[in-house]
Amino acid sequence: SAAVSGAFSASAPPRPQPRPQLVAATAAAPATATSAPAVVGCRAHGRRSLVLRRVQKETPNRWRLFFACRAAGCNFFEWADGGFPRCKCAGPAPPAAVLRVSKKEASGGRWFFSCRGGKGGGTPAAAAGAAASCNFFEWAQPSHLQPLDGLLHPLT
Repeated sequence: SAAVSGAFSASAPPRPQPRPQLVAATAAAPATATSAPAVVGCRAHGRRSLVLRRVQKETPNRWRLFFACRAAGCNFFEWADGGFPRCKCAGPAPPAAVLRVSKKEASGGRWFFSCRGGKGGGTPAAAAGAAASCNFFEWAQPSHLQPLDGLLHPLT
C-alpha cells in the first residue's frame, strides 16, 4: 500500500541512534568510596550483554575496570570502580584502588585492592618511571564485588 511504502522512503536520512544510558537496578544515591555502585546495564541490550574489561594502555587510567556492551556497534561504557576504596596517594582526588587477585599460596584467588602507583601502575609518575605508590592494601569485601557479580574472572 502507498501509505506503508511512504514511511520507508529511501530519501529520508537514517535517524541517529541514542547512546545507551546507565540503568540503575534501584534508586540510590551516587556511589562513593564507601557505598557500592548501582547494578549497571546497557539500556539498549541489558545486563546480559555486559562485559568487564581492564584498561591496558599506558594512561592515567591504566588497570581501571569498566563495563562495556558486547553488542555490535554499541558504545555503552561505564567505569566499574565507583564503589572501590580510594588509595592514600597525595592529591585532591586520590584514584580508586585497583582490584587484583591474590596469587599467593595461603590466600590464592582472594580479591584485594592496591594502589595503582609505582612500577607498572597507571599514574603519570609511574609512567615516568617513578616509584610513586602509597602502598595501599585492603581485602575486597562482598559488597565491593557484588556489582561485578558474574562478570569478574581472575584474568580480568
